[in-house]
Amino acid sequence: MLNNETLRAIDLPNGVRTGAKIADDCFEITIGKCISAVYYGPKNCDGNPLLTDTYKVLANINLTKDDYDQALIYYYKSLANLFEKKSLQSSSIANNYKTMGYIYFHQKNMEDALLFFNRFIDCQMQKHSIQHPSIVDVYTMIEKIYSIKHLYNHSGGAANHLAKLLSTQINEDPSTKKLLEDTYKMINGKTFKARYTDQSLNYFKKLHRQQIKTKTANDNYYLIIANIYLEKHDYNQAILYFERSVGNNSSKNISLADIYAIMANIYCKLGHFNQGIVHYETALSIYKKYSPSTDLKIEKVKQDISNVITQLQI
Repeated sequence: MLNNETLRAIDLPNGVRTGAKIADDCFEITIGKCISAVYYGPKNCDGNPLLTDTYKVLANINLTKDDYDQALIYYYKSLANLFEKKSLQSSSIANNYKTMGYIYFHQKNMEDALLFFNRFIDCQMQKHSIQHPSIVDVYTMIEKIYSIKHLYNHSGGAANHLAKLLSTQINEDPSTKKLLEDTYKMINGKTFKARYTDQSLNYFKKLHRQQIKTKTANDNYYLIIANIYLEKHDYNQAILYFERSVGNNSSKNISLADIYAIMANIYCKLGHFNQGIVHYETALSIYKKYSPSTDLKIEKVKQDISNVITQLQI
């Protein structure tokens, strides 16, 4: 469930917040009225504001009921309708992006969360500087994501999540599913991802430099920057910042072991297999201290070491 702080950050109408506490029968009545508005509204609905608002109400009601997947479906429908008359950077779309970013963050879908948070920033920067409070607040969320992003690099693509989500909508018209898939493709352009990744890298590097000057530097920024480079597939820079991160980390905990395991994987990608094995062994020694909770990670690292040794013998 989204916590109160997150719900406050999401721009829900007061009536919808109150709706979270109403009885289930009232909730069903509200849903019924909204669906009627969708299906029995004006026949020419493309870009119709009433339809957009109806989808948003349905999304928000499902959000307050903790049905996050259904909320996302309606947010996508709202976006698809908005895109009939508005651009991807329209300020009226910004809050949709931000809310969807929070939902995906809650669902631990970091790829989608980054995408939608950065779409929000892109909208805001049409009128505001990067120092605007609304942008800084969302960069705080992006900072949280990049501080743990190395743990989610193998979680699958955002498009796969949407496809799975749409597959559960058995009563949805195929043309509507296609529309939502196309909407996602519009939002997730390759050039946009490259641009926002570079923008995030510059943002956090600048923030880190400023903190070094004021002697308030947060060592976590080494990890954040490393994860951005990892996302860019710039493995040499990624390993440089991961090494700086572990060099400033005196805690021999599971999180540190996770970083060593990621570093080992990168070294192997770069062809430095011996260095990779050294880092795998370091990760393994830390994981063993926390057994049995880390048993799956222990087995994974052992298998990785075995694979590297096999490759060296070929």
